[in-house]
Amino acid sequence: MSDAASVLNLIKEKGIQFVDLRFTDTKGKWRTLPGHLHDRRRRFIDGIMFDGSSIAG
Repeated sequence: MSDAASVLNLIKEKGIQFVDLRFTDTKGKWRTLPGHLHDRRRRFIDGIMFDGSSIAG
């Protein structure tokens, strides 16, 4: 089972509806990308696009 499939199974089992994805920018500052899980496949398998123009680096 892939990592994405494991996450999707956990989301389904626990009834999770929102997720807060976290990452660091190129300078090491924590950033978050919160969101509703209405389209799980797009978020976890196909990827997530977002405007990063305000993120340093």
